[in-house]
Amino acid sequence: MYVIVKHVKTQDNRTLPVIMLDSHGEVLEFENKDQAENMVKILNTNSDSGHRYEVKQVWPRIVTGK
Repeated sequence: MYVIVKHVKTQDNRTLPVIMLDSHGEVLEFENKDQAENMVKILNTNSDSGHRYEVKQVWPRIVTGK
C-alpha cells in the first residue's frame, strides 16, 4: 500500500508533511507503486506553490471479518 505525502512550507520556512486525502476525506491509497509515482510526477509538475510530493509505502491494511 502506498500514499502520497505533500510537503507544505509554512510562513516560518518549516516543512510539514501532510498525507493526501481523496474526495471523501479518506487517505488516498494506491495498491500499485507505479500508479502512485505517476500521480506524484503529475502533482510535482503542476505545483505552482512550491509544494513537493513523494510516495511513501505504508503497511498493508488489515481487514477483519468482525
